[in-house]
Amino acid sequence: MPDVSVIVPVFNDAPFIEKCIQSLKDQTYPRDQYEIIVVDDGSTDDTAQIVKAIDGISYVYQTNQGPSAARNRWYP
Repeated sequence: MPDVSVIVPVFNDAPFIEKCIQSLKDQTYPRDQYEIIVVDDGSTDDTAQIVKAIDGISYVYQTNQGPSAARNRWYP
């Protein structure tokens, strides 16, 4: 199976992001073969704090540019 990057664009999704990430972690795809990258599109709620508190998740912040820009965001 190939390695996979799962990009999750978010904007003010504090009520939902933890459940979303848990669902991704519960997939049957081997966990060591995919990464989860949350791209925060300028949220003003607690989204950043929630995501940063979850182990094994990459967090990227960008100013509000929309979900398309978030999905295409390059990060080092």
